[in-house]
Amino acid sequence: MKIAIISDVHNNETNLKKVLDYCIKKKIKKIICCGDLASDETLDFMADNFNPPGGGEIYYTFGNMDNEQLR
Repeated sequence: MKIAIISDVHNNETNLKKVLDYCIKKKIKKIICCGDLASDETLDFMADNFNPPGGGEIYYTFGNMDNEQLR
């Protein structure tokens, strides 16, 4: 099984979309995000746009730039 590890997105949905599309193309089923999405909207965006065939999973930990809404 392939796993992607990402971090420090900082609300950059344009680049995040590129990464998510790459993960789907390469049949990656799990993403580990090491923090710093920076908003709950970006977390929602990630969840809405990572939908590989057969389903996928996202694991997330908080970073120093993540606001209180994500905790």
